[in-house]
Amino acid sequence: WNKFSDDHEAVSALKVADIDGQLVTLDGRRLLVAQNAELKFVPILIVQLDDRRTGTNHTWRKAFEK
Repeated sequence: WNKFSDDHEAVSALKVADIDGQLVTLDGRRLLVAQNAELKFVPILIVQLDDRRTGTNHTWRKAFEK
């Protein structure tokens, strides 16, 4: 997996969070599709769990806890 530079289009990047030193995906379905397509690299965007999700009033933490 690969983290692209900050100027890479964030829409296409898998959202991940650093939880106790481990990167955890917040885009499980998209990760599964990438794995099934045998992609060697996908762009990721590391988000903070307490940041607000774009276009919502909810945090990433709330989405992760579902």
